[in-house]
Amino acid sequence: MRNALLFLIICLMHVSSPVAAQDQKTWTGKWNNRKYGTSGPLKCVAGDPRAGQWNAVFTGTFKGDPFKFRAAFHGKAGRQSTDLSGQSTIRGARYQWTGKIQGRQLTGSYKAANGNYGEFQLNETGGSGRSPSPKSAATDTKRAAARYEIKNGDRLLFIGNSFMANEGGVFNYLAAALQKNRVSTNVDKQINYGKALREMMKPEVRSAIEAGDAAAVVITSGQLDIMKRFDGGIRQAGMKTVVFMTWELRHPGNRATTSQYTEATRKAVQEMRRMERETGAMIVPAAVAFHSLTTRPPEGMPRVDYLWKPRNIHQNELGTMVNAWMLYSVLTGNSPVGVNFDMPPYVVGQKVKSEPDIRFTRDLRTALQERVWEVAQVWKAGKSHLE
Repeated sequence: MRNALLFLIICLMHVSSPVAAQDQKTWTGKWNNRKYGTSGPLKCVAGDPRAGQWNAVFTGTFKGDPFKFRAAFHGKAGRQSTDLSGQSTIRGARYQWTGKIQGRQLTGSYKAANGNYGEFQLNETGGSGRSPSPKSAATDTKRAAARYEIKNGDRLLFIGNSFMANEGGVFNYLAAALQKNRVSTNVDKQINYGKALREMMKPEVRSAIEAGDAAAVVITSGQLDIMKRFDGGIRQAGMKTVVFMTWELRHPGNRATTSQYTEATRKAVQEMRRMERETGAMIVPAAVAFHSLTTRPPEGMPRVDYLWKPRNIHQNELGTMVNAWMLYSVLTGNSPVGVNFDMPPYVVGQKVKSEPDIRFTRDLRTALQERVWEVAQVWKAGKSHLE
């Protein structure tokens, strides 16, 4: 059944209109078989045309079982879309199918004499799908990590704990900041309060990943082997891995000296660099921004741990805004300086709810945003202040 479905998908697809010569495109999405009530993620990388014929590689999962297929296909483009139809005989059963490529979306449906029928829907993603050139692993990693930039209409899946969800949720702050640039996002979240990443691979989290219907999955940081395990499932489902690098639990306001905090953060940076090199995941260096802003704070901060709740491991509202601006910087490639959003009580000029000695002035907002952008740019260049 699985082979039949995928063969039909491969036969159905044609990309001579949306894909430029000598280029490759990537589509990701979901397929289903309505006779059996099954579905799963699907990814297609297509390109390298020869005489009107294209080569493609399809990857996905079927009931948790990974698959990979190669195929060639052809067709004819119309003015507004590429309409597709055809028939095939697979394992003795006659299949008929129809489909369409329009804009960045590829859809199709099929039915067969043996009762199999269903659909698939794939959306073009930001990655080109090109095979990496024979360069060093570090160069390949930088290329892979730079591929995804958030686009209007993208869906993001967040998997984390209170470091993501507290104080209004960093995903909500990010969505508000993006909206100021007329970028609308759909956010799904799997929040596991009080849990480390190693404890988060629950059935509902696994199902959310296997659905493959997000452009990127943002996971909280954790042990390297656990992050790599998550990344494997995310990439298998055709999505991009983004690691939200959280801060150290012990910091100068909570049972650690500045030197202890610096050394612990430096070790975390080394782990994140390994994650980049070995998987190509994008890193959101929030912990590096926290360290920079803690050791070199803006003027007028009432205490060293002004980004945290007093003597606590959790971020306060300012810390959550720093995290949102760092996500914005990494996912858009743009500076957050000047980005404003009305999410009371965090409008310019008001006091911060949990920090009555801090007034969220325009100067403070700009200082924090400038530092976030500085850290993001230096991290992208491969050399943070802790390396």
